[in-house]
Amino acid sequence: SLSTQPQCMWKFVKESIKENVTTITLRDNEDCVSDPVDVANIFARHFSASFSTNNGLMPSSNINCLDFLTVAPINESEVLEAIKKLKPKLSTGVDGIPSFIVKGCAPLLCPVLVHIFNLSLASETFPTAWKRSVVVPLHKSGDRSMVKNYRPVSLLCSLSKVYEIVLHTRLYAYFCRKIIPEQHGFMKGRSTETNLCSFLHQIVPSVHSGGQADVVYFDMSKAFDKVNHRLLLSKLCSYGLSLKYCRLLDSYLSHRLNFVRVSGRLSAPFLSTSGVPQGSNLGPLLFLIFVNDLASCIKHTRFLLFADDIKLFTAVKTVDDCECLQRDIDSISAWCFSNDQLLNESKTKVISFSRKRKILSFPYVLDSTNITRVEVIRDLGVFMDPAINFNHHVATITNASFRVLGAITRVTRGFSKPLCILRLFSSLVRSRVEYASVVWNCIGVTNSGVIESVQRRFVRVLFDRYFQPNYFYSYERICELVKLDSLHNRRTIPELTYLYKIVNGIIDSPELLSHIYLHVPRKSCRLHTLFHPTEFYHAAPMTRLQLTYNHLEQICGNASLDIFDEERKFRKCVEAIVFS
Repeated sequence: SLSTQPQCMWKFVKESIKENVTTITLRDNEDCVSDPVDVANIFARHFSASFSTNNGLMPSSNINCLDFLTVAPINESEVLEAIKKLKPKLSTGVDGIPSFIVKGCAPLLCPVLVHIFNLSLASETFPTAWKRSVVVPLHKSGDRSMVKNYRPVSLLCSLSKVYEIVLHTRLYAYFCRKIIPEQHGFMKGRSTETNLCSFLHQIVPSVHSGGQADVVYFDMSKAFDKVNHRLLLSKLCSYGLSLKYCRLLDSYLSHRLNFVRVSGRLSAPFLSTSGVPQGSNLGPLLFLIFVNDLASCIKHTRFLLFADDIKLFTAVKTVDDCECLQRDIDSISAWCFSNDQLLNESKTKVISFSRKRKILSFPYVLDSTNITRVEVIRDLGVFMDPAINFNHHVATITNASFRVLGAITRVTRGFSKPLCILRLFSSLVRSRVEYASVVWNCIGVTNSGVIESVQRRFVRVLFDRYFQPNYFYSYERICELVKLDSLHNRRTIPELTYLYKIVNGIIDSPELLSHIYLHVPRKSCRLHTLFHPTEFYHAAPMTRLQLTYNHLEQICGNASLDIFDEERKFRKCVEAIVFS
């Protein structure tokens, strides 16, 4: 039962839908290896090969920086707040202490942890026992017997996580204003959606006006694992981090010991000679600081980042524009070389966005290798096509949703009540067709109907199982009975919520805010609209969102819809209008 034993229900569904693999068998040369210890050691060799060994000494202290972050003692309120942020997971690191125990014993542990953390700050040394991590291999895709098709997931000590959260809170408050606005990964108020919306606003005008925009998508191989510690510490100092913090972070990064765990057995230990710890709280922030100076080498074109995902783009009118883009490609390649990062030439792609029949197809090159030109690119989970009509994205997410829906239908044949299958549809299917809908909801009526067909099929399954003897089939009637709103109407809610968050500063995106135009008349007027966008490109998200708001405002009367109201009240008002 979902109400009494939700964990059992989800476990049953997961085991039924996904391939249940209890043991891992790998191919080592021509041999098949299945012994857990041998498999763990193969993974250890593979994962350790990602690290580089070119780290040097600590940088000098000759820093010229007006802004400076010094060290202050850690207090109990900081530690208690950090413990609250811990996720209550059952998984454990080498210490064997799950997070939920730390959360449950917070009042008892807090004074001890404060003492340990302050000793660590004073000695500029991260506790050695907390620098050990268990690495679990997670299958990505492809052949399960190939070691390259797995990625490492690190399980850290729970107490180490608390310390990292405290340090992250301090460092983020200092560095967030120094990280470039083009970086959207691991930043509060930014996301894949802000990245994609900003991107569309910069290329849509060229495409819709009959022009062309060329975009290069770079792939950095093992970027987090290849971070050079010496270079990272040098950059931290140059941004104004005190030497005391730098020495502590040097201790945190160096001599980290890892063990691969397979079927409860551990591999031989291996050291992390480079990189930031994946799965940690500090790792992503340190990586953002490491790549932050990438902006200084891009002189001629625009760019956007999401952690290690880089896209470089420009409007193309003549060959000169293409050559400018090529110069910045060379600059990024040079930056990667000087920062010990490796670009994957085979996975770096270029695409031309245009609605013209004949485009200017320039042969872009990365380190003397021609960059592969593609017709469709997956950008942070959204498929982009040259005309920016999202036909390919709609087809892809619809097909994937039908496959998952089919699996759910088979698994739940014996379920006596519709509540469980409704919850599964919401979590596993509807979430797929609604991901980043703010970005691609410029689709036409036909594509909207294609997406709606997913829910229509689900509703038909519900009718056949639970309603057939008592009702004639009606999509709208069954939706009303089980309280399902149409997918088309549902997409309006996150759109206007997104607009609300930008206007009220919850989303941190100066680029998107610059495309919002408020109309404030000198005199009160009954029929005035709040937003007056100056660009009318329907594929540009901010334009579409402002027009949608104006439309709802006209429907309900501008007295009841206020974008400057409290967020929950605003959302409730929007839902009442949309679903009425």
